[in-house]
Amino acid sequence: PLVGKALASRAWEPASPDRWLCLLLALFALRAFTYQLWSSYSNMLFLTRRRRIVRDGVDFEQIDKEWDWDNFLILQIMMAATALYAFPSLRHLPGWNTGGLAVAALLHVAATEPLFYAAHRGFHGAHLFARYHALHHSNKVPTPFTGTCVTKLLCVVWVELIDRS
Repeated sequence: PLVGKALASRAWEPASPDRWLCLLLALFALRAFTYQLWSSYSNMLFLTRRRRIVRDGVDFEQIDKEWDWDNFLILQIMMAATALYAFPSLRHLPGWNTGGLAVAALLHVAATEPLFYAAHRGFHGAHLFARYHALHHSNKVPTPFTGTCVTKLLCVVWVELIDRS
């Protein structure tokens, strides 16, 4: 729906009020491309053979579990679009601000990463692990997509932490 809206409103034009759609879609594509690059790199045995944690190959069961690895990306873009529709004043934020980037990086390192770590450790408790977090650790061979193999609750909690930074 966002791609259709961006095309219909000609969001790439400088005067378009929906220019933020292009930014959201570009960020989505950049994050998906980054995951794909890490996946490609981790499967290049001539580069990673000596650095592998588990020497086994990925089986079809793991591929099936990790098939929906991009759910968190879709959830993030949906939450961002919802916020932009709910608060129209956010549409007038600049697309690039060096000072804002520095503040965002500082907040990410000082707040989001520790909160993310604390939430992850919290999900390792006996009650939450069995119900929500075991899926994340059920894959035998760690891949870049293993980190996104989570239940819906974890996806929402982690997206909230990431989007807050």
